[in-house]
Amino acid sequence: MEGAIAVYRQFDDSSAYRGSVTVDLAQLLARQGRGGEAIEVMRALAGRTGQAVDWILHVLCTLCAEEGRPEDGLAHLDTFLERPGGEEWDLFWIRLPLPAACDRVDEALERARAHPEGGTWCAAEHIAALLAGAGRTEEAVAVLHQVKSAPPQPSTVAWSEEPPF
Repeated sequence: MEGAIAVYRQFDDSSAYRGSVTVDLAQLLARQGRGGEAIEVMRALAGRTGQAVDWILHVLCTLCAEEGRPEDGLAHLDTFLERPGGEEWDLFWIRLPLPAACDRVDEALERARAHPEGGTWCAAEHIAALLAGAGRTEEAVAVLHQVKSAPPQPSTVAWSEEPPF
């Protein structure tokens, strides 16, 4: 396994595949019981500019939660969100399981419902997963039924009918 890890580490920062290679390295390290090292590898990648941040932060925060360090995941998100642009739903749903892992499920639910996208079907899926993960299955089912029977809520995400070319 050390040989595979060494090969992953050979990719330099200029590689077009650096993000993917780093994620693969982090996941390999985590499978080998080296979660702390995996988190540091991902933290360094998330700190670089020009990367597709949402999926990188998702891997980083998932690793933090799996290592029993959800507060670290929240801190990483908060650091990223201090940058201009605020917290879009794509990043917001990454945050939801972290307070729940800190026994703050109700706080996570309150924040999710208060978010501008909190009434959409996409949010309902994440809210239901959060509730189910906390053992609150009946509430999770109710959330999904409520969205299924409610008229669709307009999204605040920019949308264009124009072709992309």
